[in-house]
Amino acid sequence: MAYVSIQEAGSLTGKSIKTLYRHIDNGKLTATLDENGIKVVDTSELIRVYGELNPIDGSNEKSQSKEMSCNENENISDILNEKIKYLESVIKMKDEIIESKEELIENKNIVIEKLEKINLLLEEPTKSKKSKWKFWGN
Repeated sequence: MAYVSIQEAGSLTGKSIKTLYRHIDNGKLTATLDENGIKVVDTSELIRVYGELNPIDGSNEKSQSKEMSCNENENISDILNEKIKYLESVIKMKDEIIESKEELIENKNIVIEKLEKINLLLEEPTKSKKSKWKFWGN
């Protein structure tokens, strides 16, 4: 006796899990609990009720999943393209911000240099000039 889970029974018979549980509930299909308390069905019971079983090679599922994955891939591709465009615009904005900050730094440095020159010019006359009014006590 080979027991399979309800999900595996659905794959073998091509029936939905909901249909299998309905058939179990109305007595058309017999199920038992395994040692872990999980509902299982004997494959011979599946053959008795549904006839020949489908192999579990996943060939039918593979074709459905290929169709689904194509659509999903297109959707994912569209989403990724949108995200790429968004990220490119963010990078462009950040580059512009960096460029403007570099310009500000350059302008700040120029202003600092000019202020230092002005400061030197203002300090020179007071250091080099001697007071003309020595007789006044300065």
